[in-house]
Amino acid sequence: MLRVCSKCNLIHDHRFKCNSKVATRNTTREQDKLNKFYRSYQWRKLKELKRKDILYQCEICNFLGKIGFCDEVHHIKKIVTDEGWEARLDYDWLLGVCVMHHKQIDSSELKSKEEIFKYYLRLKQE
Repeated sequence: MLRVCSKCNLIHDHRFKCNSKVATRNTTREQDKLNKFYRSYQWRKLKELKRKDILYQCEICNFLGKIGFCDEVHHIKKIVTDEGWEARLDYDWLLGVCVMHHKQIDSSELKSKEEIFKYYLRLKQE
């Protein structure tokens, strides 16, 4: 039986032992830097501290009077910028949110907690 090899992406017999190295993804230095940061102990610890402090509830859902689970922690300052990279472990620039609100915030250009909450207050009033 033939199969596609997970190492070299060629077709081999299923009993064939391929000696190729595992193919790596083509990533840029910036992506590697971000991936390394998101896997770091400091980030995981800070993220869990933030979620614990807000009792694992989405801050925006809570603001709107709904119940939502905090799945993710959002950096208000984009960490791909120099200013954001310096503030990447700053607790004050984090926001615990659910997946839905995280996607909405990422797609918008809101740059502070005040702007985010004003935006959702306007939506709530409409």
